[in-house]
Amino acid sequence: MIDDDETIGMIRYSARFDAAYICENEHETTVTLSTDAEVPPDWECASCGEIAILKNSKTSISSRRNGKSKHSTPWDKLMERRAPEELEVALNERLRKLKTGEEIRIFTI
Repeated sequence: MIDDDETIGMIRYSARFDAAYICENEHETTVTLSTDAEVPPDWECASCGEIAILKNSKTSISSRRNGKSKHSTPWDKLMERRAPEELEVALNERLRKLKTGEEIRIFTI
């Protein structure tokens, strides 16, 4: 643990500490955090990708999952944010623009 702020060159680092996480496969993942940071109760294992819980935590890994799969794919994240009906409308609009040659803006602000 680094107790005091440390200055190296022009960069000033805040005090930090190591948080250790353990997965079901007994892999230990260490994450360096600022002493000001909120410590996450779980972290993805650096070795196998399983959910790892904070070492010495009284929470079990199975209770942290809450019925969710261990990995979220981009599709899973999309489905968390959009309803299938919404995606269908967006797809049909995009297909219409492709068929008519209408300009498609990739990024909208």
